[in-house]
Amino acid sequence: MQKTNRAYGYVTVLWELGSTVPSLFSHTAAYKTWHNLPSGLFWKSFVDPSWAPLPIRPFLRYLSGRDSHGDAWNFCHYWSNFEIADMDWFRSPQYKKFFQALDKAGGIY
Repeated sequence: MQKTNRAYGYVTVLWELGSTVPSLFSHTAAYKTWHNLPSGLFWKSFVDPSWAPLPIRPFLRYLSGRDSHGDAWNFCHYWSNFEIADMDWFRSPQYKKFFQALDKAGGIY
């Protein structure tokens, strides 16, 4: 991790039951939009692109489990009983700001 400047490592990515974390994707997508965070490869691995034509896509954001582009969460998430992390990442202002936003939203646990 140090050689490649990585901050977080995990073992596997699985599909989740949507009912176990019903609002986590929505809150995370909203946070990403509010803070103008780009959609990198990691984010794109969690969504299925919308099939709707462009004039309709913006309205799909109002449906549950959609991001601001109308793309749907595919229920993929990282999960592991073995993680390696740079603790500076968890202590960073960006991570704290994100966690505080999730905590303030409530009801995601």
